[in-house]
Amino acid sequence: MKSPAHHALETLHAAHPNLATSAARELLTIDVDWALRPPPALDTPVWQPEQPYLVVDGSLTTQANVLVRTGRHDNGALIVLGDLRCRNLMVSWGFDLVVTGSLLVEEVVITAPSDSQFMVGGDLRARLLASGTSTWVTLAHPRHQQAQHTSGYVMAPPNKPSRPPTQAPLTELLLAEVIDREEWDDMDEAEQANEDINDILRVDAKAAHQYLAAGRSLLR
Repeated sequence: MKSPAHHALETLHAAHPNLATSAARELLTIDVDWALRPPPALDTPVWQPEQPYLVVDGSLTTQANVLVRTGRHDNGALIVLGDLRCRNLMVSWGFDLVVTGSLLVEEVVITAPSDSQFMVGGDLRARLLASGTSTWVTLAHPRHQQAQHTSGYVMAPPNKPSRPPTQAPLTELLLAEVIDREEWDDMDEAEQANEDINDILRVDAKAAHQYLAAGRSLLR
């Protein structure tokens, strides 16, 4: 017998199938207890799921920073059956995120580390998409990528990673405390002269998580 979470997803997939609903169906084959909850009413600066494997039955809208993690589990997944709107979004190590609708973020999106899945069925809008070198956000169509600035790669059909011709100017966008400069600073002047700093810098995931978990912004 299918769980309420399975039934809600199958109903949506039958009516509005896309790559994200297909990815969500695949996630739901994981043999764990999937919780189905209505969109939470949020008035806090930070939100993260209480259950490790959660399906939100509808669009999730908040002014909070959303952290896809629980703080008590090593693995998990968040599936949003609709749009996800928030201030900032970060997916933690070992956690998956599937948004069947659009992902609309006021400031910054930071993708998951390796071995995680990040799929969006509709548009992705943000001031900055920091799409990692090991795991990239996957979109149903290249035109859905509508972030103002992108650092890293984005995946879209036919399953080829695309990289913007100009990487996001992280030093102009982000606080210095959340930028990983180690690779750049390890170069000598001759090496730096042959490189674009924006191709080398990365978001410091640990520092960024601390800022977002405190309800803070990463932007200058």
